[in-house]
Amino acid sequence: MEFLGPIYEKPLYKVCYFHSPYVVDYHVNCVFLLDTPIPYNVLFVAFISFLACHLVELIMKSISDNLIFPIFIKKQLKLLSEKPENVNKKASEDEILTKEDKIRFYNKIISYLHAWVSTIAAIYVLATEPTTWFDAGHGWTVSFEVVLGISIGYFCFDLLFSLRYVKALGIEVSMIIHHLVCIVGILYCLNFRVGVLYCITLLITEITTPFFQHRWFLSFFHMNDSILFKINGILFWLMFFFCRVVWCFIQNVHIFYLADQYNFSPYFQRFPIIIPSLLFLLNVFWFMIITKIVVRMIKKVLCGIDDKKKSDNTVNHTNVKQEDKAADSK
Repeated sequence: MEFLGPIYEKPLYKVCYFHSPYVVDYHVNCVFLLDTPIPYNVLFVAFISFLACHLVELIMKSISDNLIFPIFIKKQLKLLSEKPENVNKKASEDEILTKEDKIRFYNKIISYLHAWVSTIAAIYVLATEPTTWFDAGHGWTVSFEVVLGISIGYFCFDLLFSLRYVKALGIEVSMIIHHLVCIVGILYCLNFRVGVLYCITLLITEITTPFFQHRWFLSFFHMNDSILFKINGILFWLMFFFCRVVWCFIQNVHIFYLADQYNFSPYFQRFPIIIPSLLFLLNVFWFMIITKIVVRMIKKVLCGIDDKKKSDNTVNHTNVKQEDKAADSK
């Protein structure tokens, strides 16, 4: 094995820090790296990912402006003209679809695509690098760096996109904090090759993002009352439960089961043990809020069905009475 950088030694034990995905015996006489070279390959992948996001933006602008938006505007103008209160009114295209709406649409599309790419890539590298599961502290492969580099490039692009169109998107403090924490955290883990495995496993939780974006797209196209909107809401709730609650719980069990691998690490390299636990608690909090919304939606649907049944029964009862009166008069 090749060791790079300064060596960190503890009084009683010396701990191995190998640049490999293999299982490490943490009770042998080895060395631990205090520092590693900057992951230039990750920065290169992030740069390529940034350019790819910009290319997707240009392509989506072209497709949306020439195909999707004209069809949508034409359909909305037709629906508005059919309403009695709008007979003498003519709605303009800008009233139906503003410039800000278009910018939000581009932003959501890029976020949607990144969620699918990062999730599929994370599942693939975890499946093809099974040995890293036994090296929770320092499991690392080149494929991990490629996948994380893609996400770093997207986070940087999304930050600049939000700043470029701040009037349309507004300043979302939570989003800015989220992206900055992700960028710094991933680079930190990659630089010291510690907790990289959990950066990858956390990317799997991005599978909930497409369903969240589906909700926005359906609202954008005025399909809030459709059955698709309701089905998507239930699917989003299920995916959030399995991927952000159950999966994150399994991840935390895995961390603490193999926590002894961090015992001899410098204290500043032990934060990967704590961060997933905090994220798990945050996910549980959000799941409770989403559950309340889903329960409210289901109650609304059930009440609507009951009201329809009652109205149908009332109509049938009235019809029966009228038929009885007609028969008596005859």
